[in-house]
Amino acid sequence: MKIFPLSSTYLILSVDIVGSTAFKNKYESREWLPTIKQFYIDFPSHFYDEIHTLNKTNILNKQEFKISKEFVKIWKYLGDEILFYIDLQAIQKESHAIFYVYAFLKAIDSCKYYKEGRKDKPEITELSSKGTAWIASFPITNSIVVKNPIDFIGPQIDTGFRLGKFSDPTKFIISVELAWVMLQFYSDKSNTTLKNDIKINFHFDEMTPLKGVLAGQPYPIIFINLIEGKNQYFIELKYSLLNKSKDEHQLFNFCKEFIKVHSDHMEVPYVYSELNEPDLKIFENEYNKAISDVLHQSDELDSTLSKNEDNTEIKEITENLVININESLEIDIDNTLTPA
Repeated sequence: MKIFPLSSTYLILSVDIVGSTAFKNKYESREWLPTIKQFYIDFPSHFYDEIHTLNKTNILNKQEFKISKEFVKIWKYLGDEILFYIDLQAIQKESHAIFYVYAFLKAIDSCKYYKEGRKDKPEITELSSKGTAWIASFPITNSIVVKNPIDFIGPQIDTGFRLGKFSDPTKFIISVELAWVMLQFYSDKSNTTLKNDIKINFHFDEMTPLKGVLAGQPYPIIFINLIEGKNQYFIELKYSLLNKSKDEHQLFNFCKEFIKVHSDHMEVPYVYSELNEPDLKIFENEYNKAISDVLHQSDELDSTLSKNEDNTEIKEITENLVININESLEIDIDNTLTPA
C-alpha cells in the first residue's frame, strides 16, 4: 500500500480533446479509435519532452534546481480527457508549480504543430485540445482514496472539473488558488529576470457562479492566453477592449483577497519544506482555527481522563494523539503566531 504524507498539496493538470464528438460521428463503426488512442500516447510524451527541454535551458539553472517527469503521474483517463497530478511536497516549493504548468502549456502548443505536420493522417487536423489546471490540498479540504488506481475527492477537485467547461483552445483556465501561486512567483523581486524567460499571459475573464462551489457565490474565471505568434497582438488588443485585465500585480492581490474573504471554503496553498519556511502571517486564519480545534480537543480529553483516571487504554490513545498532532504541525509553536 502506498503511504501518503499527513499533509500535501497537489497540482492537477487536465488536457481534453476539442471536436472529438463531431469527429467520431463522421466515421462508421470505430474507425476514429486509432486517432483518439494516438492522442493518449502522444500527449504525455510531449509533456515529458517539454519538461526535459526546460531542464536543458538556462531558465532553471538560474533557480539551481531541476523539474522531473518522475514527479508527474497520470491520475486517470476520463472520456477524451487526460488528468495528471504532481505532489508539490516532492518539489519543495509551491511556486515551482509554475514550471510544470509552463511545460504543460508548451505540450498543448506542441500538439498543435504536431497535428499540422501529420500529413499521413489529415483527419487529425480536425482535432484540437484545451486545458485546465488547479490545486488541491489534502487531507483537510479534500481526501485521497487509496486504491489502485488512486483517486481524489473533495470540493477543490469538484471546482477544477467545473472550471473545465470554460476552457477552449485559446484559454487555459486556472483556479484562483493556482493563479495566486503562479502570480506569487512573478511578484517575487528575485525572479524578475525569469519573467522574461517564463512568458505567461494571465487574464481575468469574469465572475460567475459554479454549481456546488462557494455556496453559489460567483467564482473568478482566470485564464492563460494560448494564442502566440502573428495573432498575439490582435488578441491582446481584443482582451484590452473587453476589459479582461492582465495586470499581474492587481490580479495577484485580487486572488489573495478573494481567498481571504472566502476562507470558510478555501485556504492558501502551501508546501512546507526546508526550502520553504512559512510566513505564518499569511496563514493566520488557518493557524488560529487549527489551534482552536486542538485546544477544544484537549479540553475534551482532559475531561475524559479525569473521569477515567485508571483507564490505561485511554491514556495511550491520548499520548498517541498528541504525538500525531505534533508530527502533523511540524512547526515550533512557541516561535509562531500567538493563538487567538
